Amino acid sequence: MERKPMRRQKKTGAQTRLTGSLSEAGGAGRRSAKRAGAGSTPAKAKRTRAASRAPAKSRKSEAARERPRGPGGRVAIGGVWLSSPDRVPYPEDGITKLEVAEYYEAAAEWLLPHIRNRPLTLVRCPDTYRSCFFQKHIDENKVYDAVKPIEVMEEKGPGLYAAVDSLEGVMSFVQLGTLEFHTMGCRADRLEQPDRFTLDLDPGPGVPFSRIVRSAHTIRELLRELELESFVKTTGGKGLHVVVPIGRRREWDEVKEFTRGVASLLVSAAPDEYTISVSKAHRKGKILIDYLRNARGSIAVEAYSTRSRAGGTVATPVSWEELTPDLDPQAFNVRTMAKRFASLDRDPWDGYARVRQSITAAIYRRVMEAAV
Repeated sequence: MERKPMRRQKKTGAQTRLTGSLSEAGGAGRRSAKRAGAGSTPAKAKRTRAASRAPAKSRKSEAARERPRGPGGRVAIGGVWLSSPDRVPYPEDGITKLEVAEYYEAAAEWLLPHIRNRPLTLVRCPDTYRSCFFQKHIDENKVYDAVKPIEVMEEKGPGLYAAVDSLEGVMSFVQLGTLEFHTMGCRADRLEQPDRFTLDLDPGPGVPFSRIVRSAHTIRELLRELELESFVKTTGGKGLHVVVPIGRRREWDEVKEFTRGVASLLVSAAPDEYTISVSKAHRKGKILIDYLRNARGSIAVEAYSTRSRAGGTVATPVSWEELTPDLDPQAFNVRTMAKRFASLDRDPWDGYARVRQSITAAIYRRVMEAAV
């Protein structure tokens, strides 16, 4: 299928003011995002919009009914024995632990390139999504045999985190009741130099999804002015994440300051629409641009992670063409994602792995000067 070029949206007033701020600060030249090599697009795909959400009525998938059972009713999936496969972590929808595991089996080739070798923080829900806890560290317990230990220096000393690079590693955490995978914006081999940054658009009370969509496109245009290519994903909740791959040249503090500058430009251009204050008192009717996802040790929900929310929603990468006010993030869930994978003709983040761009000195200076 031939992909139609995207029509550039008419600039909003905020976008025009942002462009003006950067032009005044400019003078440093622009750097194009260079690409190299061929990207990896998962096979067996056709393009479509998100499938509608499956009925809330409890049911089991055909694959779930057909899987042979081992001792104690366990099911082998992804190289791991899954105990209590019929437990229902999403009771309103009747979604079982086995269905969650089958989702990750289907999602593996899409998930692994993003999650591979990143320090993980897990949200584990031993019963249902209503009762969960965060887990940052692992130990030498054999339940972690399929994952890779990563030592991260923390305030109180080294902490041992997990990373995964295989379906077996992912499934070993699903077996432990994990419903969310959160990651740092760095890889194990260079923990102090992030390879991406994330701008988290978190709506305050009264903000419709259409405004979140418009804001994401505004940020994309601002980043384009800086010659930075960006990608977008739903979060499984009400917000969106704009994700920017970068060369591993800067350390955490510099990336955090840069993203604070970008967020501040947006607030300056449209103070009635945006805030960088996490205080709930300042967020009514506004969109929080959470740049603190880019501080050392901070995390963001990973692409294709399930969420511990009603409906079994999934944080889902979408193309910029798909991101319209009509998009329903709730349509991306455990029961619909396999159909989406099978019906895509290309990765919605096609080209992500091929992007070659950095926060150069010129780009950094433009943002810092414009944000003053």
